[in-house]
Amino acid sequence: MEKIIILLLIVVILLLLSDKMPITHSKKRAPQPKATPIPKTAPSTSVMGESRFVPPAKVATTAIPLTEKEQQDILTEWEEDPTVNLEDEEEDLRSYRTEEEDNDFATGLSFEDLEKVATFLSEDKEEVTTENIELLQKVEGTSLLEAIEKALPQATLKVSALLEKALPKTIESKTEFDIREFV
Repeated sequence: MEKIIILLLIVVILLLLSDKMPITHSKKRAPQPKATPIPKTAPSTSVMGESRFVPPAKVATTAIPLTEKEQQDILTEWEEDPTVNLEDEEEDLRSYRTEEEDNDFATGLSFEDLEKVATFLSEDKEEVTTENIELLQKVEGTSLLEAIEKALPQATLKVSALLEKALPKTIESKTEFDIREFV
């Protein structure tokens, strides 16, 4: 029994030594061609290593062919000009506006209306129409009216006379005031 144990110990020792010392075989190897030496570059001082990202392979996608009707629909969509409803846009903007900010926006007069106001104020005729009164009420308190009054000095008197006719007269005593007239 002791002999077997000693024999096994010797085998274990030989196995351990064989792992530590490589055994070289005496085969002759074919001479390898000399490779060009790789030039050594200065080591990178970057904290991060090189990227190992591999882009995914492109998958060929095939589209379902369109029918003639679908092709025509697409072509007509590209050819048509999109119509914009400006009235809806103006309504949205009006909801955000206050009276103080309203001075910066247009008063809604066209060039024709301005021309009518200018010709009416420059003429000496006393033709008073509801259209003229409405136009003057639109222009009242704006820089347009101030510009017209600077250009035509007699226009101030005419405008004030027309506005006095158009505006309701103020009631001076409390007994004459009746709320039902205004409701």
